[in-house]
Amino acid sequence: MLEYGDTQIAVAIVFGVLALAIVGVTLAIVVHAKADIPYEDVSREAYRFRRPWLAFLVGLLVLVVGFTFVVLPYASGGSPRRR
Repeated sequence: MLEYGDTQIAVAIVFGVLALAIVGVTLAIVVHAKADIPYEDVSREAYRFRRPWLAFLVGLLVLVVGFTFVVLPYASGGSPRRR
């Protein structure tokens, strides 16, 4: 039987919250989308949003990878638990 520690549960919760946030933003965009918007207007808004989003994702990646190196069981060289 699989055992989940506090770290794995916390990571799963953060993943779930981020996934729901992305779905919520996507649904809000779909609901408020207008049929006829010039391409230039859409691309200008998208390019303005792209850099902060990329910075957020890269920062999150660095944080998560650093966190797993310190907290998860393989960080301390522990042996796996067997029942």
